Amino acid sequence: MMKLCDEAAGIAAVKHCRRRVVTAAIDRMTFLNPVHVGQLLTCKATVNAVWRSSMEVGVRVEAENPRTGESWHTSTAYLTMVALDDE
Repeated sequence: MMKLCDEAAGIAAVKHCRRRVVTAAIDRMTFLNPVHVGQLLTCKATVNAVWRSSMEVGVRVEAENPRTGESWHTSTAYLTMVALDDE
């Protein structure tokens, strides 16, 4: 789950700054509900705040039962991403 959140945050950060980024910190990761084998996961990442070279990205993870279509919020993460220069 943490790897998925990190990847989703990285994609959102790259799309925002158009540069390579690295994860500086995972500020908070909250696990609300369990995810079971066979359930589908959706990660939605948004850039919440931007500073000179870093940004905060929030990630919301939802699970879905593929048979019923029911979905629910499973976890939330906040990550600090740092943009790299060309060197």
